[in-house]
Amino acid sequence: MAESIASTVHCQRCGRISDPGRDGDPPLTWAMDREGERVRWTCPACVSLSVRSMEAKLDPEWW
Repeated sequence: MAESIASTVHCQRCGRISDPGRDGDPPLTWAMDREGERVRWTCPACVSLSVRSMEAKLDPEWW
C-alpha cells in the first residue's frame, strides 16, 4: 500500500510552507525526516544552514 503525502508541507524549523509540485507532491528540494510515526519536513534554506548537524544525526534541538 502506497503512503500518501500531503501536497503542502511546512518547515519544522522556520514554518515556511511548500508549493506543491506538478504531481501534488512536495518539491524534491525539501528534506523529510521520520521519528517513529511522525514525519517532519525541512525547507532548502534551513537544510543548507543545518546540513552538518543533520548528517551527524544530532537532535533537531541542536540545529
